[in-house]
Amino acid sequence: MFSRAALCKRYLDDAEQLAANPVFRTLESGRADASCYDTFLRHVAQTHLHGPQTLALLFSIAPPESAARLVPDLLEALKTKSDGWHRPGSLEASLIAAGLASELAALRAQAQEDFDAIVCANPQFGCLRDLGLALQIEAVGFDFLLERMGRRIADFLQRYAGLPRDALGWFLRTGSPSRTAEGLNGMLIYIEHYGFDPAAVDAIVDTVLLENLFVKRYFAMRALPSAPL
Repeated sequence: MFSRAALCKRYLDDAEQLAANPVFRTLESGRADASCYDTFLRHVAQTHLHGPQTLALLFSIAPPESAARLVPDLLEALKTKSDGWHRPGSLEASLIAAGLASELAALRAQAQEDFDAIVCANPQFGCLRDLGLALQIEAVGFDFLLERMGRRIADFLQRYAGLPRDALGWFLRTGSPSRTAEGLNGMLIYIEHYGFDPAAVDAIVDTVLLENLFVKRYFAMRALPSAPL
């Protein structure tokens, strides 16, 4: 049986390990070189810039009763949400503020290559149903992380990398308790709708979280594989 509590405990353990990681501590304390903050932002971008493609894939295979949950995120990705908030554009604003505008095209291209590899050449998951669950495990994991640490990251980028606060909206707005809860609920609906065997769910969770998801992505101690939003 899928256990929300057990999954959240794993997310929490990985988030605490990220906070204790020497790389993170160096960034947060201001002891890192200026180039280290740029490198960190590049890794965040490569992790998340294919979010719209991932959302579209998840929406296409979502059970009818949970598909509506993804609509606001899709509207954000398409720049059509009423408040003007655009998640990918907000992340790109951080990169531009950091002086990385000239790298945006290359970062977008790399994110697209990662997404293509995830969908078309991923040997870890035997079918689209299993890949969809893996994508959700990662997506909710990053919501969980940013809910707890997005402000800390924004603070050190403002203080030590010189980014203005209004260019850090992606880190400040991406994670929230309601978003994490909705993601966990959607995952449960997905598991029930597609009739997953409990052992299969456990195996996919173990595969996705075998390494520390957050350290692997944000510090490039990573192997490519599934894709967060």
